[in-house]
Amino acid sequence: MLTDGRWKATVFPGFDSSKLVIRRLLLDREGGLWIGTADSGLYRIHNGRVDHFGVEDGLSGDDVMCLYEDHEGSIWAATTNGLDRFHDLPVVTFSGREGLDAATVEGVMASRDGAVRVGNKGSLIALRQGQVSPAEIIKDLPGNQVTSTLEDHAGRLWIGIDGGLYIYAKRKFTRIT
Repeated sequence: MLTDGRWKATVFPGFDSSKLVIRRLLLDREGGLWIGTADSGLYRIHNGRVDHFGVEDGLSGDDVMCLYEDHEGSIWAATTNGLDRFHDLPVVTFSGREGLDAATVEGVMASRDGAVRVGNKGSLIALRQGQVSPAEIIKDLPGNQVTSTLEDHAGRLWIGIDGGLYIYAKRKFTRIT
């Protein structure tokens, strides 16, 4: 850190720049400072918080050669052992606890009406705003296992069931032969 015209070590809990060989710096669009090191992985300092990523955390290598931010806001770190992408994507799980009636999902698609359609053993379910939509659970399948789903330009659902192909429209299945 440059203070009063002199370089001084930057120290935060979990981070001491005087003990690191710093190779690359990147200031991201959210104001986070990414620090690539020669042998200690990658640090991110944002809003007074320090995050560290090393091989033990899944980083491909502890020697960071290059840092880059792409147009989507992803941070790319090139190490001597590979390339890593950092992006804030929350992971949301849907299982029996959230209302799915079978654990194995065979088909999934996003439809134009905003629902995510999930096909599994015995049903086709619609998720809306993170919730199972009970009114849109289709259980009267002409078979047991939904294997794939697609919505065409007319809004009809094409559904693979037990090796057959069906169109679901107006709450009715029509087999395509």
